[in-house]
Amino acid sequence: MGNVPSAEEVLGQNGENVANGLSPQTTSVAIVLYRWKAATSSISKRATKTQASGAWDLITEDAKLGVYNSNEDAANKPPLWNIEIEAGTQESIDAPIDDEYIFDAANNRVTFAAASSTWALRFPTSTAFNIFLQRYNKAVFENRSGLEMNEANEAKIFGQDFMMQLGPETDASRQAWVDDMDIDEQPHPSEMALRTPTKDITVGRQQESNIRGVIMGAGGRSYLVRESGQLDVMRNVSGGVEDTGLALNLLTPPGSAAGTGTPGSSRSTRGSSTTTRGRSGTPITPGSVSSFVPTKSLLTKGETAMNMISPNTAASSLFHTDLETGKVVSEWAFARDGVDVAIKDIANDTKTAQLEQNSTFLALGDNRLARWDLRDPRGAVQEAMASPAALSYIGGKDYARGTKFNCMATSGDGFIAVGSNDGRVRLYSEKTLTQAKTSIPGLGLPITAIDVTFDGKWVLATTKSYLMVLKTTYKDPKSGKELCGFTSRMGSNAPAPRLLRLRPEDAAAAGNAPLERGHFAWVTQRGRQERWIVASCGNFTVLWNFRTVKIIEPSLQSYGGLTTVTEYNMIPKGEQIVDSVFMADTHLPVSGHGVKDAMVVVTKKHVYTVRDESSSDEDDD
Repeated sequence: MGNVPSAEEVLGQNGENVANGLSPQTTSVAIVLYRWKAATSSISKRATKTQASGAWDLITEDAKLGVYNSNEDAANKPPLWNIEIEAGTQESIDAPIDDEYIFDAANNRVTFAAASSTWALRFPTSTAFNIFLQRYNKAVFENRSGLEMNEANEAKIFGQDFMMQLGPETDASRQAWVDDMDIDEQPHPSEMALRTPTKDITVGRQQESNIRGVIMGAGGRSYLVRESGQLDVMRNVSGGVEDTGLALNLLTPPGSAAGTGTPGSSRSTRGSSTTTRGRSGTPITPGSVSSFVPTKSLLTKGETAMNMISPNTAASSLFHTDLETGKVVSEWAFARDGVDVAIKDIANDTKTAQLEQNSTFLALGDNRLARWDLRDPRGAVQEAMASPAALSYIGGKDYARGTKFNCMATSGDGFIAVGSNDGRVRLYSEKTLTQAKTSIPGLGLPITAIDVTFDGKWVLATTKSYLMVLKTTYKDPKSGKELCGFTSRMGSNAPAPRLLRLRPEDAAAAGNAPLERGHFAWVTQRGRQERWIVASCGNFTVLWNFRTVKIIEPSLQSYGGLTTVTEYNMIPKGEQIVDSVFMADTHLPVSGHGVKDAMVVVTKKHVYTVRDESSSDEDDD
């Protein structure tokens, strides 16, 4: 792939024979095999740079390694490459090759999970290591795409421009990651290791109804969303949140598609239906209640109101809630020219729009990106009504089938990043939604969440196996000026992405749960820099120091030769984590060492405030 050298280039004239040694029968070099043995308590309560508790057991110093196609004898089937390792009579491994191997070039070491265990191979020379890396990349490409790996097929999958980013980072590409770091952002040598957030403070209430989400405010309040539809009100304080003891039960207006039905109610904007319908599409019995549980909610109107969408309705609607009364005061139909528009995600126009009096917002469908307005064409804000009016369509585009949009996020200036189920990330300017200025193919896994820094210079895309960090600024090779991928096409000038992964032994300790809901630290003002990246993984919160991600030496690689970062903290909790979100910079604690960071971790039953105490002399709990 990309800059990965061929076996002949690595080994010279004798390369072919040694490369052919990667067959199931023989290897010409001695390979050491280890297996990870986890301790009884696999993750220490104290979050440290070294995460999993356990040790590597030596299995053999003479492992026999092979790669073979398990579909070789099957007609009309694409290749399915497996790894086969023989370790005498003690151990044997035979498993399909996936894209989660981590290659440590400095130590000629490969770590991976297979056969319900975590393994490590150490090669005696960099030559042997690079041969296996080359063979691995070919195997993963063909396993994932079903196509033979060659330049034409790589260009078909990744695009010609993106191909140039694959492979080990050069000095020039690494420099691109640190060129625009502010002086204040440069870490002191003592900060090269990750700093440890501590002091978990339980503040939530236990109830029968589980927590399914958290909506963080930059002003005075934040909210927990219960599976019952109840909103628990939390107070934002310096360095965390407090429980107010208040709760809002969402009350929908008469005739709403998500609430209590009334005789004769209808939805006049929908040409195909005149009957109010509940979550399953069946008519609502007069006097009955269909519970309203939002799947995506946005604070708006200076955080005095909330816009919500929910799959509980037969057609896409937006519900506008007054947070002072807890009532859904109005409902709008996503409809254009009398036709319902299916919506799966909504986002505010900018990072700080929730603090302003905006009436517009963004909405996303599988093949649609558009901006909508809660005002009618005459400028008056819609009123609550039994038959909801249609939202005003401001602009956007219905794309041809195949875009598979899944999630979106905006920057402080309104730049829009959209993640797709095929792994692609598209960058749009704030002025037009009709064409992405830059489209970056991923490695094939669906993008399940996406975030953008306030200044728009970085994008974070979440997949189940890794987070992908994209740098959106680049230097024009002709003028030397700094340009941005949101407003101009980056093409082959785009810096190579970096991947954030868990080590295989840590992934096993987390029960091989998917990575979910990656976020940057929350910045609301121009000139400040995000210092952390956070994601949830099963019962763990995972933290990467963003500055370390930028300056780290590219010694670890994974599929495609992309630099991989496995420097992180893991914070364990006793149950599955729903979300881990940083407090807005308007509520960060300040000590004698400067501004500290604070985060809210939400599980199904509890809420925790996690504060950065790394410069404190106090012991960890």
